[in-house]
Amino acid sequence: MTEPRNLDAYFERIHFKESPDVCIETLQSLHVGHCLNIPFENLDIHLGHSISLEPDHLFSKMVEQNRGGYCYEMNGLFACVLKELGFTVTGLMARVLIHRKPEPRNHQVLCVHVEGRDWLVDVGHGGRGLVAPIPLEDRQIEKQFADTLRLVANPHGHWTLQTLIEDQWETQYEFNLSPYQPIDYKPGNYYHSTSPESLFTRITLCTLPTTEGFIQLRNQHLTITANGKAVTEKAHSLEEYHQLLKKNFNIELAGELLPPW
Repeated sequence: MTEPRNLDAYFERIHFKESPDVCIETLQSLHVGHCLNIPFENLDIHLGHSISLEPDHLFSKMVEQNRGGYCYEMNGLFACVLKELGFTVTGLMARVLIHRKPEPRNHQVLCVHVEGRDWLVDVGHGGRGLVAPIPLEDRQIEKQFADTLRLVANPHGHWTLQTLIEDQWETQYEFNLSPYQPIDYKPGNYYHSTSPESLFTRITLCTLPTTEGFIQLRNQHLTITANGKAVTEKAHSLEEYHQLLKKNFNIELAGELLPPW
């Protein structure tokens, strides 16, 4: 992903129209634009496709084919873009803590150093996570559109990302600053896309944050949350499911979904 026209196509995809200078304003605009315009989704798994993390494939899928991806794809593409622009990017790995049972450390996030500060960057959470980057500062509260978040520094160099939900701080994941290389994400990617124990092989999922809330299509059930109120809808056929994908996420699939669509 080295040709300028590729970056121009990415900028168009996320509606970024500013000068791509290496500064925090650019990082914030790119992050918000990516989150609000490229859905988190795992549909290729249920189309019977393997998940490639090669940069050219990521660009083709999410930019040229107007699709989305899950954390390894979304943050993988975003890291490539940032590095191409000249940002200092370090790959990290987080442990998701929103489920009751222990999860392996297999959620990709990024640390970006710009203007003398480190920022947590994550455009591939799929839930009530970041829409914009957040500085690595203990308990600094950040309002990001419909959500309020903070990072909490823990002993031994660990951090947790928390979201304020109904007046309670709920932990999303924990991480440390040990660097990961692109090849280090391959085992987690293989697990998530093939293991029967992985959530992503058991359900179809497509999500997108909005400036007012959140949109989620989980199997046949669509939930749109805006200004604290939720509206639900169910697809009663595969045709209706494709209509919900197109209307809410601008995704048109080539191929037939396997169960459990």
